[in-house]
Amino acid sequence: MSKSKNPLKSVLDQTERTVAIHGHAVIGIAADAKAKPPTPGFAYTVGLETTYGQPELIIFGLPYDVAHGVLNDIAARIKNDGFAPKDGDSDDQTLRGNRVFFRAVPASVIGKHLRIAHVLREDVSALQIIWPDPFGKFPWEDGADLRYAYAQPLLYETKH
Repeated sequence: MSKSKNPLKSVLDQTERTVAIHGHAVIGIAADAKAKPPTPGFAYTVGLETTYGQPELIIFGLPYDVAHGVLNDIAARIKNDGFAPKDGDSDDQTLRGNRVFFRAVPASVIGKHLRIAHVLREDVSALQIIWPDPFGKFPWEDGADLRYAYAQPLLYETKH
């Protein structure tokens, strides 16, 4: 009878290998429509802080392939161009020319949302990338399409 591997250890080992080769890894978490309330899917980086001294990044509500591409594009800008987003910064080169905002993720919720990054580095910091609806409205703006607002919970407003 073969021993079963610890799934978390396998993910941690694979993530560490990917970070060693590429400087970062991207972890995707599927949406859970059965949760109460339903939770959107999201993706986040692991390794940006260790490799480049920049906070990890998390983005909610986009299809995984889009989120993965966005995170990899930003990681390339960090590595190659010295891009260094900070809390409150906006940027129009992140998502096909649409402006996005970067907001600091409170330490109290990092372990919940960036679990692998937190396990590998307990003092990890992160920025949430917040994107607009198709009309350019952000979730906190009057007239924002609520479907897009609900797709990306604003972690910086989370109080624990």
